[in-house]
Amino acid sequence: MDTKQLKQRILDLAIRGKLVPQDPNDEPASVLLERIRTEKEQLIAQGKLKKSKTKSSDKPHYENVPFEIPDSWEWTQIKEISSSILYGVSESAKSKGRYKLLRITDIKDNKVNWDTVPYTDFDDKKAPAYILQNNDILFARTGATVGKSYLVQNLSVLSIYASYLIRIQVSKEILSQYIKYYFESGYYWEQISASSLGIGQPNVNGTLLRGLNLPLPPLAEQQRIVAEVEKSFA
Repeated sequence: MDTKQLKQRILDLAIRGKLVPQDPNDEPASVLLERIRTEKEQLIAQGKLKKSKTKSSDKPHYENVPFEIPDSWEWTQIKEISSSILYGVSESAKSKGRYKLLRITDIKDNKVNWDTVPYTDFDDKKAPAYILQNNDILFARTGATVGKSYLVQNLSVLSIYASYLIRIQVSKEILSQYIKYYFESGYYWEQISASSLGIGQPNVNGTLLRGLNLPLPPLAEQQRIVAEVEKSFA
């Protein structure tokens, strides 16, 4: 088994609840999801979040689950744990400007050399919706790296992102690093490939990302999983 296969094996165990021991004292993921739903309802009432077009009766029922997960976990979808899923901006790269413009080509091996990222100018009134924040997750929606993701961390520049990228912002109740590892798992890529049958290559868009099935552990276990994955990868 080579390094790549070993990493996939670790992630496979992680998203199935088999990488770290279960703790019966953990708050169940069902309670976590209910708290996220309440938070969303409050933001909608305050006008800070748009109401989803998906009706409550459209909530998926996981009768035929892809695989079994621990009792304290929950099957959910990306849209249920996300506060925003947004395409980037169509702006030209410049040598100078107010904002850095992060593009697909600037992301290599889960890293960004911000010194080489170009600048751009953008409408200051529209910019706040697109300014990157730590723990944002970006996806390449086209090109050779389609489907690959990047977790924004240790950000020290003012940056927006280009149109061939999609950004997901997960709830603050969720550990973004766990979600990032899910987006590197074989199960994630199975869903991407299955949605692209007959197309010729995987394709990622906002609708697809919203509907991806996600095995969600309790928050405490998310933290244990991330620590163990990082230890194993190191």
